[in-house]
Amino acid sequence: MPASYRSRVLFAWLLPLVLFAGSFALLLALNVLSETPTEQCLTTRSTRCQHNGGAPDPHGHGPLAAVASIMITAITAVSGGGGYVVANLAFYVVVWPLAMGLLTVWAVYPLDKRPPRRRAHTAGAALALVPLSTWTDLGPVRGLYWFCTDAMVNLGNLLGISYLAANGLLFAVIFPGYTVGMFVLGTARRLRHRRARRRALA
Repeated sequence: MPASYRSRVLFAWLLPLVLFAGSFALLLALNVLSETPTEQCLTTRSTRCQHNGGAPDPHGHGPLAAVASIMITAITAVSGGGGYVVANLAFYVVVWPLAMGLLTVWAVYPLDKRPPRRRAHTAGAALALVPLSTWTDLGPVRGLYWFCTDAMVNLGNLLGISYLAANGLLFAVIFPGYTVGMFVLGTARRLRHRRARRRALA
């Protein structure tokens, strides 16, 4: 396999990892540089109080907040209420980002030459079904949840929008926009590559 091809394959797999690492670094910096999280209801900025439904958000609400409320209601319904924390993390921190990462690899993967495929030997794995509420009680899980929640609170304060609107901006605009963008890019590259091959064979 040519070195140039290997480097492009490596780039395709490293790109989503770099994007994920960069996104986490931004969230970490946002939390570190922002004011200490508090449960207290304030009139000057959003806090965990708005997440807990203790008071209206000082930044008000809008279309993004309405969309975020619908998404939260859907996650709550799917999780049965008791496992909301785990269901939230599983969808927004694991499943969706993983899907976007694989879609990114698919979108930028080199098309000019494919290495011979090898048969993969797969082995079945038994997964124990554990109630979501059990995972919610684990300290690291709850810690990760509040890390992400504080990041959304701080992002809302930074942009001058509500906590719910910050959720809507990320999960109803940026995430879907990136997903659609990678799908369009990958599809366009494959159509262009197919047309080029047909012209070369004509």
